[in-house]
Amino acid sequence: NPKADGYQIKRESFYLKRKIKYSGWQNDYPLRLFNKRKGQFNDAPVHESVIIDKTHLDTIEAPLLHYPYPSVASHINKINLYTSLGAEKLYKQGKQSSLLYALVSGWVKFIKMYLLKSGFLDGKEGFILALLSGFSSTLKYAKLWSLQRTK
Repeated sequence: NPKADGYQIKRESFYLKRKIKYSGWQNDYPLRLFNKRKGQFNDAPVHESVIIDKTHLDTIEAPLLHYPYPSVASHINKINLYTSLGAEKLYKQGKQSSLLYALVSGWVKFIKMYLLKSGFLDGKEGFILALLSGFSSTLKYAKLWSLQRTK
């Protein structure tokens, strides 16, 4: 009989074989185990999560090793998929974008990850991660802008 309805497991993420200790990827404890009678998945098209009463959760400190992108190419492929899904979601919510907003959002994301969240301490991998994260933000809002013009 488990003492909690769900368990958040510490996640250590790696990018291009390097453990990422900064860049906003640290202190990550996603909910990974839960009683299916107490929680359910949401309907998010990307990064779905579990809806559960957060008062009955416990933490497992033994880390889950997370390798989301084995290569830059695989990262770019995921970016293309996720930005299309993200732009569609924003479009359905009635959100708007401009090319200027798309450009600025990418720079803001890069600066936040690389400078404010100390991604530079993650070395070259931290730079590439922040660069592609910024590109991802720019691409999502550029795709939203494109949807606005074509639909």
